[in-house]
Amino acid sequence: MSGSIGGQRKRWRRTAIKYCNMESWRRRIPISIWLPKYNVDYFFRDFIAGITVGLTSIPQGIAYAMLAGLPPQVGLYSSIFPGIVYAVFGSCKDVTVGPTAVLAALIAKYVAKSPDFAYLASFLSGCFILLLGVLNLGFLLDFISKPVISGFTTAAALQISASQLKSLFQTNGSSRGTFIDTLIIFFKNIQTVKLWDTLLGIATIISLLLLKRVPVRSAGGSAGVSASGSSGWSAGGSAWSAGRSAGGSTSGSAGGSAIGRACRLAGACVVRARNALVVFAGLALAYGLALHGLAPFALTGKIEGGLPRFGPPPFSTTVNNQTLNFEEMLAVFGPEGFAMPLVAILESIAIAKAFAGGARVDATQEMLAVGASNALAALAQCMPATGSFTRTALNHASGVASPAGSLFKASLVLLSVTLLAETFYFIPRATLAGIIMVAMMSIIDFTIVYKLWISSKSELAVWALTICVGVSVGLEYGIAAGAAADALRALAAAARPPLHVQKFKVGHQDCVSLCLPGALSYASAEHAARALRAAARDAGSHAAGLLVLDARRLRAADIGVLENIGTVIVELEKAKHRILLWNFEPKHQKLLECLHPEISSKFVLGPSIDQFVLGFSRYIEWPFDAIVKIQHAKGGLHGEDNLGNLLWNETFSGTTHKFTNTHIQQSKFLKSCPPLARYNITRYDS
Repeated sequence: MSGSIGGQRKRWRRTAIKYCNMESWRRRIPISIWLPKYNVDYFFRDFIAGITVGLTSIPQGIAYAMLAGLPPQVGLYSSIFPGIVYAVFGSCKDVTVGPTAVLAALIAKYVAKSPDFAYLASFLSGCFILLLGVLNLGFLLDFISKPVISGFTTAAALQISASQLKSLFQTNGSSRGTFIDTLIIFFKNIQTVKLWDTLLGIATIISLLLLKRVPVRSAGGSAGVSASGSSGWSAGGSAWSAGRSAGGSTSGSAGGSAIGRACRLAGACVVRARNALVVFAGLALAYGLALHGLAPFALTGKIEGGLPRFGPPPFSTTVNNQTLNFEEMLAVFGPEGFAMPLVAILESIAIAKAFAGGARVDATQEMLAVGASNALAALAQCMPATGSFTRTALNHASGVASPAGSLFKASLVLLSVTLLAETFYFIPRATLAGIIMVAMMSIIDFTIVYKLWISSKSELAVWALTICVGVSVGLEYGIAAGAAADALRALAAAARPPLHVQKFKVGHQDCVSLCLPGALSYASAEHAARALRAAARDAGSHAAGLLVLDARRLRAADIGVLENIGTVIVELEKAKHRILLWNFEPKHQKLLECLHPEISSKFVLGPSIDQFVLGFSRYIEWPFDAIVKIQHAKGGLHGEDNLGNLLWNETFSGTTHKFTNTHIQQSKFLKSCPPLARYNITRYDS
């Protein structure tokens, strides 16, 4: 008793040392690790990346806030404060945290009741994610498979794109609801399409798609990754440095080369800031027409500038002149509300892994960072936020050096919301809709269909189910249906593991082998019993057939499965079937012998079943059960017992040896193992 208590204390001490030392705390606050190493080169790289991402964050923040039904400034606030918190706690330099289209779509139905639900959702999601991180429950996310995630994001992209049809074409009717509901409403009101908004929206989409496919070239002139990919701003930086070093040269070629590099760098700036450019173009067009008294486009409208109202999130709100307390607000969220934190952390970790460059991603730290970003940002009237794939890709392509890039991005957005809020009034809604729809094109991944088709039809069915439920019933129900179908698929695989039956011949001995898998759960007990009976029937169809139950791969088996296997073996023995239990682990053998002592003579260990069967079938004519008797009697053999040792060695060596009458008469082996005495050993003379 005292020993167990002492061991427990040692484990507690090791755990305390692991989590309570200074290095452990520093890992949980990554800024304390990278900030002391910060230098001027990092500063310039982070500044360029931050400004580049900030120019994209402004229009996307406004667009995603309007997608959720929130005031446009909320999207800008959500691009500022979560990013600042992530810069302190985030472990991945490339990830940029802010509002995303998927989260905006998830909270839209709650915001329709009151904007307060968005701020409370941010706080509760952050607390829930923090709890998962503190308790090291990140492994729970492993139960959400790639087909479910892909199906969910595809359904979300389709629903979000459909919701933007109203703004793109400026039709009447609502843009809320599921993908199918939104399409039905759109086509019912298709006669109300506005020509100029439609033309501007289509022009925005075409411009973004063309700019997205422009290749960004490095200083050497070789083609880099397209604008949608992940080439580095470091190439631009090296070009700039090379241009400076070549500045002293007076040769025409050097000047031409510098001009070429400058043009390529300017082109890279245009491509990577394409979202901001199309917004600026639409804004300038709308403003210019307004100066002449024309207003052909639906505009964003007034945006409240300045800083948000800081304070605790709303734990009560008013809906239809009725006050809802905290419990009633939780009831409005319901079980579907868990989809928001789940999607937030799944997105962030998936993005971090995608841009980690092979490095290990600390999922627990990502949970703590995203959780803290949402929980603290809720104090500044922010909507739920997580890592954004498009902005993270742009951040990576811009050559960001540290999480400080998020601080520069936040600074630019903060300046815009405080100084340029009135200017955003003239941003056309069709332009924002075009930006969102192009962003959704990069999320939809139909290439996975072929991969799933050739690898697993059941996974393809899960993917399709997730999409169908998501677009017809709701995104939350889609991910729930996909996860449930995946769980059923896993349970079915556990209940019906692959049990391979192989027929082979060793010498003149016909054998049937039933190979057990690495794990057998209680759900597969009846399946294993049926397979064993079927294999025995196969072996019994041959004269003197032998059934070998091969357990070389079996590492885990529930007691119910082993009990069923033992019962079937006893049943088959009574039916005169010959069975060999090959290479069972000691723990499984001991349990089977405990459950069914009568089969203890059936267990055999050895490197090769072929050699084992061949060694006896070639020279000895007795029922095969005697083989295992020899193995169990081995412990009682003596060096002078020639026949016993010859039999034993013959079993595994496969060498040719001929027994004589002298061997048989002088053997103490048969005397020490009476059950073998009744078997006839055929004499082989030289």
